[in-house]
Amino acid sequence: MNTAESQLTVDALQEKIAHLKRKLDKPMKADERINTLNALAWELRFADSKESLRYAQQAYQLCELEFEINPNSGTRYQIAIARSL
Repeated sequence: MNTAESQLTVDALQEKIAHLKRKLDKPMKADERINTLNALAWELRFADSKESLRYAQQAYQLCELEFEINPNSGTRYQIAIARSL
C-alpha cells in the first residue's frame, strides 16, 4: 500500500469515527445506541484504546440497564458483544 492509499484508509476511518460520534448526539433507541457505542469502540481499538474502552464500557452499562428494565429484550446478545471488546 502506498502513502496515498494509506492516507485514504486513515481518512475513511476518521470519517467513520466522526460519523458514529455525531450519531450518538441524536436521540435513538437503547439497542441502536448500544450498537453504535460498540461500533465506535471497535473502530477506535487501535487508534485510541483508552477511548475505545470508555465507549465499550458505556455500551456494557447501557446493556445491563436495559436488561434490568426489559429482560426479554435482545440485550443478552449485545452484552456478549460489549464484553468481548
